[in-house]
Amino acid sequence: MADAQLGGFFLGDILGEGGMGTVYRAHDPTLDRTVALKIIRSSALSAEGRARFLHEARACSRINHPNIITVYAAGEDDGTPYMAMEFVEGQTLREKMAAGPIDWRTALRWTIALLTALDRLHRAGIVHRDLKPENIMITHDGVIKLMDFGLAHLTNTTALTQDGSTLGTVPYMSPEQVLGRPADARSDLFAIGTILHEMLTGVYPFRGEHPMAVMYSIQHDTPRSIRVQSHEYPPGLQDVLDTALAKEVDRRYANAEAFLAALRPMLPEGGAMRTPKKPARGRAAVGLFAALGATIILALGFLGWQKLHKKQMRARAIALNAQGSQSIADGDLEAASKFLREAILADGRMASPYQNLAMVSLARKDTATAEENFRAAIRRDPRFAPPRFMMGILAERRGKTDEAEHWYKISIEADSTYLAGFSNLVSLYLDRSRKNEARRLLARALRIGPVPTQLPAAILLSRKQARLYASDGNDGAAARWAARAESLDALQR
Repeated sequence: MADAQLGGFFLGDILGEGGMGTVYRAHDPTLDRTVALKIIRSSALSAEGRARFLHEARACSRINHPNIITVYAAGEDDGTPYMAMEFVEGQTLREKMAAGPIDWRTALRWTIALLTALDRLHRAGIVHRDLKPENIMITHDGVIKLMDFGLAHLTNTTALTQDGSTLGTVPYMSPEQVLGRPADARSDLFAIGTILHEMLTGVYPFRGEHPMAVMYSIQHDTPRSIRVQSHEYPPGLQDVLDTALAKEVDRRYANAEAFLAALRPMLPEGGAMRTPKKPARGRAAVGLFAALGATIILALGFLGWQKLHKKQMRARAIALNAQGSQSIADGDLEAASKFLREAILADGRMASPYQNLAMVSLARKDTATAEENFRAAIRRDPRFAPPRFMMGILAERRGKTDEAEHWYKISIEADSTYLAGFSNLVSLYLDRSRKNEARRLLARALRIGPVPTQLPAAILLSRKQARLYASDGNDGAAARWAARAESLDALQR
């Protein structure tokens, strides 16, 4: 692609691929410099999204901040949107965290840099909406650079597919994003709190073995205190995190400036590392009790290390699984398979990597391997509905409707809010002229309500209810449920 051009830039190597498009190393012949050229997939933006993309790209290009990637140019070339940005060499924060928790002084310095960048963006009316360690670069000189700001909300993709596979970055979503509500600057501050907690502890504050469990945790769980990890943290840091991660938007910091004001006093002058005091000299205790005490301390230390190691491996497995899910969404099955197998090696107790590996096998038309991985996911989590649901799909494809019914039923037993299981089971009942059973199941499913992350199934259930009423001659009720389906469909779009 050395001779390929777009927008006057000469394309070089691919630097990365994501849900929106591909980033190339490119050459700007006018100013003779290397740039990162992001080419947006035409299918990723609606007509309105294109206009907003160009508007926000131009707004971003006017921002000059040391902790924000500089936007040089943006436009369209033969219908293909693109953005030329500053080319930065270094590591992402995700790569930095792969080695384990970050020293708290470094974590606070990086968080302060991120907040100053966000403060500048927010004042310009730009909300990031997709903050995560993969979107944060640390240069070889140790400078934080925030990337991909203001673009995530322009895509047509949703956070989850019907079967629960992650397409977005669920662990960094705010409670309002999980519920499908509009996200403002305070959602970015929630994400910063999540990232700071992860830097300090090496694990996500909200966890679960699959995306739906993580989203439940974001909405309902209180993160474990950071002092479980260390008692060295400055007084008040836990309170800062509690405010940043408050479930209710109005209880969080009002803006990045308020978050900064709470955080800055905790950083030692210049961020200098403290030198531990040397222990006072004294006579060495010798004897059986001293030796026994040392043995107990060593054993406790090993158990503590072992527990921490398990936590770190679980966090690594969750991150790898998220990367594998994103690769599936991008259509890169080879990369997805690699990430997911690494996730299983990191922590083989998780169900979600097996579920996602099964989806990769299905995409490759390898049904036998897919079924093997679905069963592996089922063995690992009795409350994980998607693999049970997919076993029903496979049974139905083979014409084994009794077996399909069994799997759909146990997907609902595993998760009583799993609308996809309800939807397929209702269809099965209707196909087999079991209208009364279909009615009862529909009534139960519709009481759950349209869960934002399961809108496709909620739409199907509403349409099935409309058809049932129409078959009974109740045109008024049929029209109401058809209108409900259309309103949910509009919300999805």
